[in-house]
Amino acid sequence: MNNVGLEEHLGRQVRYTGRMGSDVEARIGQDARRTAKRAVLAGTGYQDKTKVTVGAAKRGRVWSNQRLRIDSFSSWARELGRKISDEAIDPNVVLEGTLKPRQIGAVPVLAAIAVEWPREVWERPLSTSVIAINKVTATNAAFADIEVAPRGDADPIVLRIFADDWESFYRLEFSGKDDDYTAKFTHIKGSKPYITPGPRSDAVLMEEFLTEYPPTIWFADGSSLEGTEFTELPGKDLLPYRRELVHVEDWTGVDVTSESQGQAKKPESIQYRVIQNLQKDPTYRVIFDDDGSGECADVVGIRVIAEDVRTFIEVELYHLKYTSAKDRNIVDDLYVVCGQAQRSATWMASNSRKTELFTNLLRRNQSRVDSGKNSRLERGAMSDLLEIKNMSRGYDVRLKVFVVQPGLSQKDASDSQLRLLAVTERYLSDTYGIPFVAVGRA
Repeated sequence: MNNVGLEEHLGRQVRYTGRMGSDVEARIGQDARRTAKRAVLAGTGYQDKTKVTVGAAKRGRVWSNQRLRIDSFSSWARELGRKISDEAIDPNVVLEGTLKPRQIGAVPVLAAIAVEWPREVWERPLSTSVIAINKVTATNAAFADIEVAPRGDADPIVLRIFADDWESFYRLEFSGKDDDYTAKFTHIKGSKPYITPGPRSDAVLMEEFLTEYPPTIWFADGSSLEGTEFTELPGKDLLPYRRELVHVEDWTGVDVTSESQGQAKKPESIQYRVIQNLQKDPTYRVIFDDDGSGECADVVGIRVIAEDVRTFIEVELYHLKYTSAKDRNIVDDLYVVCGQAQRSATWMASNSRKTELFTNLLRRNQSRVDSGKNSRLERGAMSDLLEIKNMSRGYDVRLKVFVVQPGLSQKDASDSQLRLLAVTERYLSDTYGIPFVAVGRA
């Protein structure tokens, strides 16, 4: 819920109040609830593998913040009418599943597995966001990344923002009391970059930008933190990931403590093995090594699939993680790849964002070649990627996400590992209906 309008039932001077924000429902006091009637409700959610908005006013007007063609509007109206006329739907329980952020003044004692850029960055084309060191050395946002620095579950959260030749660290700090808290990010070490988030934006220090537009930090139980707003998933009864769904891979001849193939294309690395396995399938149009800061994934596989009814583009994102101990199931080894898997959903946020996925791959490969290094393309050519990018404007793009961790045992996976995988699978499924596969060992 992000928009609630209340009519004051007994009011005279104030007859109507409107509240907007990500936690409006949680911030409406009990006195206001007892003396007011709901006049407007609006919020965002997910339906049929896409993000949707819906609003309603008490006099019967219903709306959605979408720009559609007439035929799409007609379908939307018919579906809406079906819901309104369905007497089996109890209006009093429609909002029971609504996520309700609450204000907190301390970091939750949970494992933080991922952080994603604020929407002010990822909802724009990456080429329009620039990070500069001393306002001189500029880095396109496509070549920078953000992550949670290693920590104990009860330690402060420190974010690491980095590119190939610099890094910077920021600590999340809270102040305030009695449910009136503020959060800010303080630079603690490394470079002090400025960010220009868009073409019409001014450059500001990164810590100022993060404080004004907090990134979303994800935890292992599926909860998230955005500034002082903490959102938990409803219910604690999420079933563990079924161990028989863990895909068993033979890692014979692979050094499972070595993740990246690098410029030398080390044959004993995990990444090299994954790429070679994909090479056996002739249906991939493009196989792409995207390893490095700002990556979409460590390996990207792209197919163009022509069915009887329609043609669509299938993109597989492989997130890899080395094993810190060859014969142990360590949940820490899964935190990073599961966090990266959840972040993959941002590529499905809009049609323009899907096209930006291919633009980003083209840009990153050209930068690699221009620097005198090997092409990132393991199969296909730049012309193939360009053609697929142009196709993405008119064809459906479907995403499939893999986490590859050789230490994950199908037989001996721990309960913590299986629950983390379940949270990741649920997140990808409940947002954009993205299939999820975990790859491990016997």
